[in-house]
Formats: sequence, structure tokens, C-alpha cells
Amino acid sequence: MPTQQLYSTPIYSEAPIKNFEKIQTEIREHLREEKFNYVGRWGKTHLLSDPTFRNNPLKKSLPLFKEELNEHVKRYCYDIGYYSEYKIHSSWFTKFTKGDYAHTHSHGHLDISGVYYYKTNGKDGDLFFESPVSAVDSSFVYLHLADHMCHSPGEGKIILFPSYLKHGVRRNETNNVRISLSFNLQFEEGNLLTRSK
Repeated sequence: MPTQQLYSTPIYSEAPIKNFEKIQTEIREHLREEKFNYVGRWGKTHLLSDPTFRNNPLKKSLPLFKEELNEHVKRYCYDIGYYSEYKIHSSWFTKFTKGDYAHTHSHGHLDISGVYYYKTNGKDGDLFFESPVSAVDSSFVYLHLADHMCHSPGEGKIILFPSYLKHGVRRNETNNVRISLSFNLQFEEGNLLTRSK
């Protein structure tokens, strides 16, 4: 029997999304109303559309993006074999200017987190994930599996991942200003999906 991968971490990505042009226009119109600031307690890491996280752009507007997001959430949930109703717990825009980055962190009290890249040159800071297996760096045999796994940004790219997974963003070393939309989803108790063989 070949080597079996147990307890893998499901990360979903798609690029570009189906309604790319219309969604880009929708976001462009919405961004005219947003003001960006640093979070005081984090220092000058990166700019957020609402540092208090009380304002939720996906609850206020962006109907085309919400519809598109729902399709990707359904696909992701099908892949992991679980689905139920969910709500958009929080969402915010981030802006990364030259030198900006994001600390390693998680959104562990929620279920699925994600990001959509609105504006990027693809070289302005990779999203990285840390291994959720804390003991993996205790052995020379498995140490290479503890390295950060990276996803490069791309305009129209969406990524979904478990909220418990620690992640961050590499420093933007370019003169490009990157803008992305991040979100957290919270699910109700649901059902395991059964698939015919």
C-alpha cells in the first residue's frame, strides 16, 4: 500500500474567478467609500479598511462577490465532505504598500477564512501557511515539512482555508500597492456529505 497522507489541511484556490470583470468593477466602486488606517496595537504592518473590524463590507454591499463566494464555498465544502448554512462573520479590505507585511496569526474561533486579490502585481507579498502539526519540527526526517507553504497573489484569485491555520503575508518589497478582500465565515451545525462511489 502506498504512503497514506493523514490529517491533511484543505486549502482551496481558484484563479481567476468566473465573473472577474464585473466583480472588479463592483469592488472598485465600493473602495471609493473606504478609508484605510493602521491598527495601533500592531504597529505599521499593513493598512485596513476598518481597524475596529466593526464595519463589514460583505454585509453592507458587494452582492456580485457574495454570490461568487458562495459558489466557491460550496465547492470547498464538497471537497471536505461537509456543508451547512453559514454567515459572513467579518470582512475587511487590506492595503499593502512597500515594506508592509502581516504577522503570523489565525482566526481559530471561526470556521473558514479566505482572501480575494483585487489589485496585485503577483510579487508584492506571498500568503504563507504554517504547518498545523506542532511536533513536525522535532525530527530531522520531517523538518522540511514544517517549512512555510506559500501562495502567490494574483488578480481575481480566491483562497479558502481553515480558520485555525496560522498564516501571514511576506513583506511587500515592490513599489506596487496591493489591495485584497479578506473574510471569515461561521457555520451552523450541519451534515457530512455522502457521495456515491
